[in-house]
Amino acid sequence: MEHNEYIKRIHEEILKVMDEIDRICRDQGLQYYLIGGTLLGAVRHGGFIPWDDDLDIAMPREDYETFLAICPSVLPPYLKIGSARYDSNYHRLFSKVYNVNTRFVEHVGEKETNMGIFVDIFPLDLSDGYSKSLERRKWFVKKCSVMLSSKAYPGQLHGIKKIIVNSLSSKKILRMAEYVMQHPKSKNKKFTSNFTSHYDIKRQTMLSEYFGRGRVLSFNGREYMVPSDYKAVLTSIFGKNYMQVPPKEKQITHHPSLVKFSDGTEAKFS
Repeated sequence: MEHNEYIKRIHEEILKVMDEIDRICRDQGLQYYLIGGTLLGAVRHGGFIPWDDDLDIAMPREDYETFLAICPSVLPPYLKIGSARYDSNYHRLFSKVYNVNTRFVEHVGEKETNMGIFVDIFPLDLSDGYSKSLERRKWFVKKCSVMLSSKAYPGQLHGIKKIIVNSLSSKKILRMAEYVMQHPKSKNKKFTSNFTSHYDIKRQTMLSEYFGRGRVLSFNGREYMVPSDYKAVLTSIFGKNYMQVPPKEKQITHHPSLVKFSDGTEAKFS
């Protein structure tokens, strides 16, 4: 399958998943926001970044917890929630909603990961702003992420570290990380942090009012929720020149090794 055809097809499939998430959140009164590169795409391109093949959203912790709790009963049959809370073979600290009638196979380390085409969902936690203490908490969360992924890819750890990780269930590691994300409780509640993002915690800690009640932006012909002050959010993550399109050599698509679409057609990449 040609690259442009793959991008078109993967975007269509992801939007099917996102449409259901948006519907559920609106029906249940839950807050979500497009974030990261997805938010950047909405603002700069009116939808996906043209070479991007994923979609990220975030939810305030309370809404995130409610969403995970209701998903098994409100998702349509072809969608499933990916979380270590429900699946011992799921190895991420954040969650996914994915299409069980599709495949999205990635090579990570020594193994392949196999999940349907998905939307990533990140929790947002209140904090007291960026500090050395917040950095230590991020360090611990990152260690938990490594421990969790090493259960899928055993070659990551050796010796005593491997023994310790093997003694902990995926759910236990997730609980440890989530406790640190939420404790100590924020005193002023003025800031919001995304601990599970791959961006550094300083860039992902910003005033809570930037997120607020959110607003609607057009995204590939849909209307999805974004942070109230999305410009401030994008500046915090990407810098003030976020509207500048990168040169061609930096427009990289992170192809999986195999994608199977809902109609049964496949795209393979070496």
